[in-house]
Amino acid sequence: MNSINFNHTGGFPLETDLMTTLQSIGITANQALCALVGEDRFLKPLETISPGVIGANLIMLNGEILNFIESTAADPGNMDDNYVGIVEEITTREFEDLSTKNVITKRFAHFGTSAIYQKKFGELQGFANTIHKLSKVLSVFIPGGGMVLWNKPVEDIPSGWA
Repeated sequence: MNSINFNHTGGFPLETDLMTTLQSIGITANQALCALVGEDRFLKPLETISPGVIGANLIMLNGEILNFIESTAADPGNMDDNYVGIVEEITTREFEDLSTKNVITKRFAHFGTSAIYQKKFGELQGFANTIHKLSKVLSVFIPGGGMVLWNKPVEDIPSGWA
């Protein structure tokens, strides 16, 4: 695993290249998880707060793991046609030269359209669906039943095997 050792005496040199390395470590882990689980899906079971209102969750959208904040669908009567979009919240800071610059970008998802990325709610998959599909594929390896490849004539199958 990539890591950075901050435990040194004499002060740690926090330079931009080190900060870029920290960010890339997080991005790599995020991309690996998205590749394993798949994109455009909720990671926890959905909690319906009231009609058209979905509670906080985690979601993978466009290769990112994001917080889905509790929000209300634009059309609660037709949930599948509502959009879930990525939103950015920018925080600025004042620098020594008294200029103000964008420093922190926080991204999250909620109901609504987005110029960054959006997906119809009905097209999003639940992680439970992925687990169900995986369990069906792997069921042949569960004790009590299994699949054996046989490369001999059918009449040579031992008694008790089918």
